[in-house]
Amino acid sequence: MAIINQLLLGAAGGLVRSVVGIIKHFSTEKNPSFSTKYIITTTIGAAVIGAFVGVLVPNDYRIILASGYLGTDVVEGLVKSVAHKQLK
Repeated sequence: MAIINQLLLGAAGGLVRSVVGIIKHFSTEKNPSFSTKYIITTTIGAAVIGAFVGVLVPNDYRIILASGYLGTDVVEGLVKSVAHKQLK
């Protein structure tokens, strides 16, 4: 599988995650805000994660797609955890 396909699949997984997050955010917040920069940053991150996983597992598009979704979630959770610990 070509690296461009791996990037696109990873980005697609990240976009799905972003849409789920936006729906959740807008349904639970009283005054929701929307950050285009955040969506772009997480989508680029998901694309990179998908390409990396695609190198490790080159012929399974499902794993690459899932890695874009899950990988971004893991990285975001780690960043929030570290930031929370540093603020204490």
